[in-house]
Amino acid sequence: MRFQKKKNNPRILVLLFPVLIFLPAILSKGNQPEILPLNSRQINEMLLGGDSLTLIDGRDSLSFSRGHIKDALHIDPHQPEAEALIGLLDPAQTYVIYCRTHNRSLRIIQLMRDSELEFETVYLMVDGFLGWSRNELPIVIP
Repeated sequence: MRFQKKKNNPRILVLLFPVLIFLPAILSKGNQPEILPLNSRQINEMLLGGDSLTLIDGRDSLSFSRGHIKDALHIDPHQPEAEALIGLLDPAQTYVIYCRTHNRSLRIIQLMRDSELEFETVYLMVDGFLGWSRNELPIVIP
């Protein structure tokens, strides 16, 4: 038995091309911000450079009270008021979300995506508060 090589059908590619291009937009809710990963040193450089960033610390209350980045807002995503606090944020601001690792940060990002607000710029501090501390960057201890 002999197999013949199948010829590519260019008509199928032409028909599928628009679907492949627009599929991400179709599947998204439209108000989901792009999440931009940065590390703690990059965030610190932005702060020192005068960038207007609103930091959101997603750790629990005890961890936050033991030290946090200056001017950070505290939103514990596991508390019932977290969704309401997200609803009070200005979507035009640039946000940096961090926690100890990633679990709570990702939950905050999900709350932002689920909200009716259309957040424009959201950064995820990929090394979290552990990275900030390890790099000996300044913290506030109340």
